[in-house]
Amino acid sequence: MNYDYNIAIPTYNRPDTLLKSTLPLLQKHNIPTNIIHIFVHNQQQYQLYNETTQLGYNVINTNTPLGKRFQLEFISNYFPENSKVVNFDDDVYELYECYLDNNKLTNKLIEKNIPINPTNLHKHRKLG
Repeated sequence: MNYDYNIAIPTYNRPDTLLKSTLPLLQKHNIPTNIIHIFVHNQQQYQLYNETTQLGYNVINTNTPLGKRFQLEFISNYFPENSKVVNFDDDVYELYECYLDNNKLTNKLIEKNIPINPTNLHKHRKLG
């Protein structure tokens, strides 16, 4: 399957959480490691995540101050304009699809095959 989007995961000091939640979830849904990008704040975190994951994920050192805001700004400028990017937190255990059923908000667990339809993703825009 051809993927024309990337997955961005900002994280800080939680490689064990990432390894127990988001990464297995993405693996369960057959998302290839080469489109998963893990964003960390500094060289120490970069080494920690590279040693911990050891599975071919793209770990990127943002060299930014601590804070998710700084990571998200970096991520916004990291990918080329008009590329498609899906952001995930580092502690996602399950995914649910939310929809209206007879005017009642309902959700259901997505068991397999994350319904990411790249044609429906918003195109990425750089900040600034």
